[in-house]
Amino acid sequence: SVINPPTVVGSSKTGSTEQIAGLGLLVMSMRRGLMPVIPGGKGYRLPLISNDEFAKFIVQVFRLEQPTIQTYTLVEDKQHDQNIAELLSVMSAS
Repeated sequence: SVINPPTVVGSSKTGSTEQIAGLGLLVMSMRRGLMPVIPGGKGYRLPLISNDEFAKFIVQVFRLEQPTIQTYTLVEDKQHDQNIAELLSVMSAS
């Protein structure tokens, strides 16, 4: 099977992540005031999944034991995702 995840981040229980690049770098730059402009524009969404939820999904797929290859795209509907400005604001404040 093929699994297409969104951006994978840290634990859903603690909210911590060990990322030092990508999303982690973006949040660190915001906290330091190095990003006066948020990339992506007002309508841009950044779908996320915690690493533990992603791992659970992978295990579920392997348990299905389907004879054919399936493709899973793990992205919620846009209406359920925060836009990137809201998301980064919450993340940089925490």
